[in-house]
Amino acid sequence: MRLPPLNAVRAFEVAARLRSIKDAAEELHVTPGAVSRQVKILEEYLDVLLFKRNHREIELTPTGVAYQAALTKHLCGIEDATNDVLDFDTDRPLHVWCSITFSLRWLMPRLHRFQKENDKGRVSDVSFTTSLQPHDLRADRIDIAIRAFGITGNEVIIEPLFSGDILPVCSPRYYNSVISAGKLNFDQYSYLHSKVRNEDWKNWFHLRGISPGSGAKHIFYGSSTLAYEAAMLGHGIALAIRPFIENELRSGALVQPFDEIIEDGAEFFLTYSSERTKRKRVAELRDWVISESRAG
Repeated sequence: MRLPPLNAVRAFEVAARLRSIKDAAEELHVTPGAVSRQVKILEEYLDVLLFKRNHREIELTPTGVAYQAALTKHLCGIEDATNDVLDFDTDRPLHVWCSITFSLRWLMPRLHRFQKENDKGRVSDVSFTTSLQPHDLRADRIDIAIRAFGITGNEVIIEPLFSGDILPVCSPRYYNSVISAGKLNFDQYSYLHSKVRNEDWKNWFHLRGISPGSGAKHIFYGSSTLAYEAAMLGHGIALAIRPFIENELRSGALVQPFDEIIEDGAEFFLTYSSERTKRKRVAELRDWVISESRAG
């Protein structure tokens, strides 16, 4: 099989289709100089002139016009064949990355709706990574990541999902025995911290205009979920993201001891590679997560 340099073919096809080296560079995420070099490589390989180069624009030669038409047709065929393979790629589970708290308290309670509506009940076909370690969407084969602040990595697309108020919560027993039973004394309470959100209490104290003294007790947990659970067990007061503890507030398992809240203190974003959404099931999951976030 005699094939020309494929990188050069791709660069020429895009530049010819768009009639612009600059626009081709943007689509290919390279510099205009790189596109020009690839086109030159292809012309030297074919020993033909594909472009007439004017001062500010490019013009295809008759050979270039014919070659571009044929290349575009065949590249579209390759794209269609690839999409067909991706659409039938049902063996590999969808791979979702998010924090343990987001997974347990927002995504998992809703996931059955996605599986019922879009995923034909294949419960085992969604896998989760909840590690807080840095990751790369492409290298780690992550289809969709859901994250809070500090977005980094090689994501191509970032979309906001929702924001939530941050409010103090504790068990009714702790409230009755410690808070309402005595004078309002912030030096005598136990504050439950999440190491993942280690600025929340600092921000809340600033909002309230207080600074607990040395009598206050501070307990640190590795995740917000553990801090919430400790609050429900009566170990102290946690700062919670409202969408994650609404059920507990309704049932009375948690109560809000103080009025001050950090409005929209927590934001969450959906991140994914545009290449992943060519896989039909990934696109379905992406659309469903966004729809759920808008529904509240």
